[in-house]
Amino acid sequence: MHRIGIENFGCMVTNKCNLNCAHCMRGCKNNKSMQQDVIEAFFKQVAFVGNLCLCGGEITLATETIKRIFDYIEKKNILLGQVTTVINGTNYSEEFLQLLDEINQYIKTSFDNSEESCATFTISYDEYHKSEIERLHLWKQYLENVQRYQQSIHFAGMQGLDSTLKLFREGNAQSLDTSLTVLLKPFNWYSTYMGQNHSFDEQNGVLYVGPLVTVNVDGIITECDASIEHMGNKYNYGSILTESLEEIIERKSKVLRPHKCFEKWSKEQKRYQNYNK
Repeated sequence: MHRIGIENFGCMVTNKCNLNCAHCMRGCKNNKSMQQDVIEAFFKQVAFVGNLCLCGGEITLATETIKRIFDYIEKKNILLGQVTTVINGTNYSEEFLQLLDEINQYIKTSFDNSEESCATFTISYDEYHKSEIERLHLWKQYLENVQRYQQSIHFAGMQGLDSTLKLFREGNAQSLDTSLTVLLKPFNWYSTYMGQNHSFDEQNGVLYVGPLVTVNVDGIITECDASIEHMGNKYNYGSILTESLEEIIERKSKVLRPHKCFEKWSKEQKRYQNYNK
């Protein structure tokens, strides 16, 4: 079995959330978080992740799960380029910030000596979040939390919605006016077996895949922007609890030479970011 390198990895840490925003692509929440068997089944196969995006739910409600994930990453000496995440700002968590400190230190000592933080977070700020925060009378708490979070070296700014883009018609967003939404268009995957000097080596190389691979809390390989419901059926590409990640990658992706593969990743990211304008 080949070790796996992933360009961008969406890790669904938890389905828990304390908000119920009208545009939320996740839809109906539950109290599930990623368990140890899923963490180990996935990460034991991974050698490298360029960008690890911690997804939810609201991940500040699942700091124990984040700790288990990064304890296992460190145990397996998995190389990380950076870690990113988005939080809703209504829950202030010192544990979350401490974990980012530890993650940042791990990245810098094992892979990157950059002076800038390699583990960053942004805070959601848009009309849908504001409406839900006001409905729950959390505005004062939200503003206080934002001020405190802004003091962190890991804070990377407020994250709004691109006014030129429509929302994906997933989860709660299915109830919005259809003029505001478009159907989700899944990512195309491309992979390559890369050995020394970035040469193609199908026998001994690492199997690199991109531009984005996502695993949900149950271990299903899926689409990052799908609803919790659709992750389990419509966009269920296989479970890492029943088959290897390599088998799923080989079934879903097109294998190319390294240079061509990286070129395809870039084009696919641009297509995904702009197709619904």
